[in-house]
Formats: sequence, C-alpha cells, structure tokens
Amino acid sequence: MKVATKPNGIEMDKRKVSVIALFTLLCVSAAAYWLYSTVLSNPKDNLPQFMSARYGVLDPADNSWRKPTPAKADAAEPAGFKICADNDSTTDNKVFLLAVCSVPGKAGGSHSDSGTIELYAIDRSKPQFTIVSALTMEGFGSFGNPGTVKIIQLGTAFFGFQIEGGGVWQGVSIGTTVVYVPYKDTFKEALVIRSAYNDEGRLDCENCADQITELERTLEIKPDGQADMYPIQINEKSKHLGKQTSNAYWARFDKDSWRYIYPKELERESGNQE
Repeated sequence: MKVATKPNGIEMDKRKVSVIALFTLLCVSAAAYWLYSTVLSNPKDNLPQFMSARYGVLDPADNSWRKPTPAKADAAEPAGFKICADNDSTTDNKVFLLAVCSVPGKAGGSHSDSGTIELYAIDRSKPQFTIVSALTMEGFGSFGNPGTVKIIQLGTAFFGFQIEGGGVWQGVSIGTTVVYVPYKDTFKEALVIRSAYNDEGRLDCENCADQITELERTLEIKPDGQADMYPIQINEKSKHLGKQTSNAYWARFDKDSWRYIYPKELERESGNQE
C-alpha cells in the first residue's frame, strides 16, 4: 500500500509558479483581445473602406469620394460624396452616427434638383463595421446642394441629425429644418418645420418694405434632467405688413409615434400630420 506524502517545498513552489504563469497568460490574452476589439470597433478605422466601396475613389483635392462620371451625365448628377457629419452619438460611445452628403455637379442643375444626404448609425460594440440603421437617397436642398447637417443631442443618451435645406421658388425663398432619429433599422422623420420664408423676390414694386413677409425659426434643445427625451423649443421671429412679432413654441417627444408632437399653433404647415 502506497503511503501519501506531503509535497515538499520545491513542488509547492512549482505549483505556485504554474498558477501565476497561467493567470498572467489569461490576463495578457484578455488585454490583447480587448485592444484588438477596441481597434476594430472604431468606425473611423473602417470608414475609408466603406466609403470607397459605396461612393467610389477618394479625391484628396477636396476629400470627396467619386465614381467615374458618364459622358452624358444628367445635369443634376452629383460630382461625388463627402462625409458631412460624424460623431459618437451616445454617452457610452456604443453608437456612431455618420452623414454623407452629395457634392453638386459642375453642370449645376436647377432649383428643382435636390442634393442627397445619407444617414447611418454604426454599432461600436461589435468588432466589425456594423450598420444598425440607415437611410439613403434622401433628397434635400436645391441646385444639387443638399444643405447642411449636424448631429444633435436629443436626450440623456439619445442623438439624431438636424438637416437644414431650402431654395427659391418663384421669387419666394423657403427654408426647412428636419430632425431625423434612429428607429429600428432606419431613421425616422421626427420633426419638420419651415425655418425661413421671404417673399420679397415676387413683389413687383420699388418700395415694398411694408408688404414683405419674413419668417425665421430656430430650434433650441432644452435639456431636462428628468426626461429621457428633451423637449425642443421653436423660436420664431416674423414680419408681416410692417409688424414684427416673436414667439416660442414647444415640441415634446412622443415615444409611441417616435416623433415630436407638433405645436398646435403651427399644425397647418406641419410635415408631421397624419
């Protein structure tokens, strides 16, 4: 019968060394995996490849991506596409927002030829360039110019896009502001307002100052520490028949419809009506 013996000091030391070595190896492996995942999950590292695959070859002269232009291209055909807004869009940096805007073609087109803005939400928690929401081929602006786009914070951990566009029609200049928010695998039009109006160009007289109708509206996000989605204040300045007025209206987010409830005072021109 074998008699059990206690391991001597040398054997104990070897076991300790083995355990420490195994623990160190696991820590190093975990750190390497974390670093590898972090690098891959940075959307900007993969943006050039994504842009080239979808929009063509990068032109370093103006940082736009371009595809070969057909010999008989339409006047409104964009010359290329640019990144017009990109940023981390949540407080925990798990979602990255990207907007791509068309570059007007040399032919120019007409006031009825809108530009294009394409919107993307990218999941940073995954190791690859993973698009979770996208809205493409949306027309904005005129003469091939899509207007401007910026990323705005609409809640404690909720972001979206604010797009400004407009044009001139029969002497009347009109501006429009649209707020888009991620919704499932796309983006939803959460708020639309007429941001500018001026009819001076259609008046056929020399002294028409008192007949001009002017309107300007701007959005002001109002952070509310107790609300997941912040309300939006619509500030309005207008002039009609020589009389100037200023007003403020409120739009609050409705989670059921996933959009802002349009102020009753402005419902006639709302793009949000059913």
